[in-house]
Amino acid sequence: MKKIVLISTYPYIHAYGLRMISSVLKSQGYEIKLLFLNAPFGELYSPKVLEEAIELSRNSLFVGVSLMTNFFERAKQVTQALKTRLEIPIIWGGIHTAIKPHRCLEYADAICIGEGEETIRTFANALTTSKDFSNIPNIWFKKDGKIIENKICPMEDNIKDLPFPDYEYNNHFVIDNSGLSQMNAKNMEQYMGYEYQTMVTRGCFYKCSYCANNFFENNYESKNARK
Repeated sequence: MKKIVLISTYPYIHAYGLRMISSVLKSQGYEIKLLFLNAPFGELYSPKVLEEAIELSRNSLFVGVSLMTNFFERAKQVTQALKTRLEIPIIWGGIHTAIKPHRCLEYADAICIGEGEETIRTFANALTTSKDFSNIPNIWFKKDGKIIENKICPMEDNIKDLPFPDYEYNNHFVIDNSGLSQMNAKNMEQYMGYEYQTMVTRGCFYKCSYCANNFFENNYESKNARK
């Protein structure tokens, strides 16, 4: 079984999108480790956390890092730490990769632009078989100093066929007492309380100028809009 490590850079452990990605990869038979690097907002990671993230990522097929703009420096920090010790492809995903793709590719080996469920499944299977991900839609990467921009797929409006997010915490890790600890029922309750996030639709009815939804609405076609 191939191991894949997914890293959340957010200061909370909900990370709904990354949990969805984890479920998709598990359905394909991959062993997933989810690292919630939930340091307080505005803080970077300690050397101990970075060292433990490196050890947990060893022998992975690839490492996926999820980020928003607020957490760019965290993604950059953990990526640089991983690259000093491991020769593993690192792919970034999340809102910031769509908004600033070229900036993200200064650090990541590849980025996923747009929705990631189908893309990451195809990416993982490509690395498992041919090692070639050069023609996968939604994947951008740098080759010989040039950025390869594959086509962007329309956004998915119908989410009924997607799996539920991954809340099986046996292979989840969280920052606890300054280091990374394996999650258990106690710290799951500590960090999430009695909340269980779910999603009944995607997108937003509004186009607030300050919000990322405005960017996606103006730059990405939906599958329903194409029909």
